[in-house]
This record gives sequence, C-alpha cells and structure tokens, in this order.
Amino acid sequence: MGGDRSQLANKDDSSGSLFLCEASSGTVVRADCWKSVDTGMPESSVSQELTDKILAFESMEKEGLIERIQLQTKALQENSEQNLEDVREIIKGYRPGDGIRSVGGICRSGFAIPEATTLLVVGFAGAGKSCLINNMIRVVDNVTDGFDRAQTYVDMANGSLFLQEYFLSGSAQNFCVFDSRGFSTTNAFEDLDIIKKWISNGICHGEAVCRPSDTKTIREALEGRGRQGHSDCTVRRVVDFVIFVVDAFTVHRMRESHDVAALGNLAMLYKSPFLSFKDDVPVVVMTHGDKLAPQDRVLTRIFIGELLGVSPIDHIFDISCFTERSMHPGDVDTYNDLVLVNMLKFSLERADKNLPYKARAALLPSKICGAMGESWNKLGSQRLLMIVMLLWLVYAIFIMVVYDWKSNGGFRSLGDKIFQKMQKKLRHAHRHQYRL
Repeated sequence: MGGDRSQLANKDDSSGSLFLCEASSGTVVRADCWKSVDTGMPESSVSQELTDKILAFESMEKEGLIERIQLQTKALQENSEQNLEDVREIIKGYRPGDGIRSVGGICRSGFAIPEATTLLVVGFAGAGKSCLINNMIRVVDNVTDGFDRAQTYVDMANGSLFLQEYFLSGSAQNFCVFDSRGFSTTNAFEDLDIIKKWISNGICHGEAVCRPSDTKTIREALEGRGRQGHSDCTVRRVVDFVIFVVDAFTVHRMRESHDVAALGNLAMLYKSPFLSFKDDVPVVVMTHGDKLAPQDRVLTRIFIGELLGVSPIDHIFDISCFTERSMHPGDVDTYNDLVLVNMLKFSLERADKNLPYKARAALLPSKICGAMGESWNKLGSQRLLMIVMLLWLVYAIFIMVVYDWKSNGGFRSLGDKIFQKMQKKLRHAHRHQYRL
C-alpha cells in the first residue's frame, strides 16, 4: 500500500476475486463456509488449523509474555500524568508529514502530503468504535463533557450505517478519524469487498455503507436516515492508516466456545492486504477488557496477538472506553488515557511513514529543492554566519567593480578600443596590398 495506493484501482482483480466469491452476486456467504485467503485451503483444513491453534494456546507457556505485559503496564503507570501531557501536546501539535524520514533518495518534498491525515476505524459491530472515537476527543481536548459527538448504540443491529468524519481537536484540522459500519461476524466476504472499495476509492463523510445481503429493514433504515442525501462537495479522503478495534470480551467467549468460524472471520478481515500499508498492518485496539477478570484480560490480549499475528506487547493497545456523556474529573483513568494517546501517536507515525510519493514529473524539482533545503538545515549557526558574511563580501566587491567600470566608460570604452584595433588592422592590410 502506501505509495502504491494510486494504482489500486488499476490492479488486476484476480486477488480480489478471492474476497468477493458469491457475495458480489448478492448471495449471503455464511461464516462456516469460508476459505483461507492466504493459503486457499479448504474450510475443513482451516477450521482444524484454528482449533489446533486454540488448543496450542491453552497449553503454551505464557508466563514470559504475561510478565512483560505487566512490566509495560507498570512502566506506563509511573509518572503517567506527566507523560500523558507530553504525548497530548505532540498529538495537538501534529502536522501531516511530521513523521516523514528521508529514504531512498527522496526528501520530504517528494511525498504527497495530505491536508489532513485520515485514520479509518474498523471492527465488528458492537466492538466499541464510536466509543473509542468519543474517548479520543475527550483525551485530546482534555475535557470531561461535550465529547460525545459520535453516536453510540446499545443494540448492534442499529449501529452506525454511514461513514462519519471527526476532527478530534476543535481548533486543529490536521488529522481526522472516520467511524465506519461494523463488520459482520457471519459474512466476511462482503466486508472484504467493502474494505477494498474504501481503500481503492477513498472515503467521505456521510456516505452510506450498504451490503448486498442487507435485509429490508436495514435498507429502509439506510433510506430513512440518509434523507438529507450525500453532498457532492464532500471531500473524498485517502485512508492513510487503519485502527482495528477488537472486543476482548467477545473474543474471550469465542475462544472458550471454540467458535472457529467467527475467529476465522476476524483473522481474515484483519489480514486483508487492503488494510495493510506495505509492511505495516493495522494497529489493534482491544476494548471491553474491563469486563474480564485481570488474568483473563491479559490472556485474551495474548490470544488476539497469536490469532492476528502481531505482538501483544507493542501492537495491541488495551483501552477501556467510557460510554458516559460526561465524566467526573476524579473518574478519569490517567493510565488508560496515556495508552490511548500512545495509540494515536503510533497510528500517525505509521501514516506518515507510508505516505505516497509524488508523480514522477514533479519528483526531480522536489528532489533538488529538498536536497538544498536539507543541506541548509544541516549547516551549523557558525557556518551559516560565515556563509552570509562571505556572500556580503562578494556582493560588495561586485558593486565596486561595476561602479569603477561605469566611471571609466564601461562597455562604451571597451567597444571603442576594439573598434580602433580593427581599424588599425584594416589600414595595415590596405598598405600591404598597395605595396604589392
């Protein structure tokens, strides 16, 4: 992904056919008849592989990982209030492209930097995507009320049906997050098709998310809620990075009941190549962990890492999302808020790391200007002062030479001398010809 996003629409759809299967024709594809996207193995082999993975997890030695997670938690809790303020200031002062590093001979000016970095929040219905966004607004703005801009739902059937854009800070428009319709636990193929469209074509505020398998009730809800229509003036944004929300309580129940179909759908959606940006896969936010016992909470975090193939320590952020419209300042969990802003910082850094390059025609001037700018920035203050003084000296000498040149006749005097020499040569030539 990253620099290759502009070519996505022109790619061969042979890989996409694995995702669409019968879903594109409107047929509902159930969770118990899916095939592995990565290996193409039949459903029985995939189900057996997941069952084996669950059994292996139950027997694996986890003491080392548990200890490392506990040490990480302890390190974050120490001086968490000051660290929270420091990271919050970084987030509020962020500008698109801040995390760019000059690589491959291309400087900052060689990247296509957007006006606003776009983060897409995805996950199963009821995972807590809208609550997470509200908590982002609360933490970044450092408020205890007035942060419930994203609508939350108790009934998953009545969840978000439209893409919604939110700028987290009221005074800054440098990055935004998009709330999205929740994925289905029983029809991953349609969701993979939706993911492909989002990443290939971009996303815009207020756009309805409709599946071929939607019931009449949902279609009527889409039509009723979308009565204002969709404005053609809405900006269509390119997705710069993805935040994948996972409900820890639900995954814990899936593992205990050996629900390999639902777990397989979760892994399939997360591992979709359209959600990855080169080697960077989506960041994982584990929600509703507060519903579990402390030991089960840590074990579920480790299991999610095993299932998705990511580090439970560095790539999974365990965040409890408050659902109240307002909070008492004493109820704010500083450690939890610190984990949230660290997740945002991580996501913005990955988004900048995978920004696309500018078109080839604009790349050469960008390289030249960027190289000159970087060379200038690398100069020390003393060297810079010496260069300025040298330039002033050259300028002064130039002025003196021009003034002296003009006072002595300048170009006119030089032209007269040349003309006299030419006349002298002509006279000499005439005399020599006359003698002959």
